[in-house]
Amino acid sequence: ELKTYWSLPDGVKILHHKVTPQDIIIENDIAYDYGYYEGKTLTKDKREVSWQGKYVIIWKKIDNEWKIFLDIWNNVSSE
Repeated sequence: ELKTYWSLPDGVKILHHKVTPQDIIIENDIAYDYGYYEGKTLTKDKREVSWQGKYVIIWKKIDNEWKIFLDIWNNVSSE
């Protein structure tokens, strides 16, 4: 189930999440933005895990409201 997939397990907490857009382009009823994200998670056993990556979001204007049409992200090694 989609909701279960995106739910944090018990005892896990997001400590920090930051999105840094590099560009936002709007063309008629389609738009896209891309950039970088970073964050830190506290695990069940109280370890802090840092993560970072790149993202692309494609937006579509439907009934005069912007909706996410496609969301792509991937992790980038911090080493």
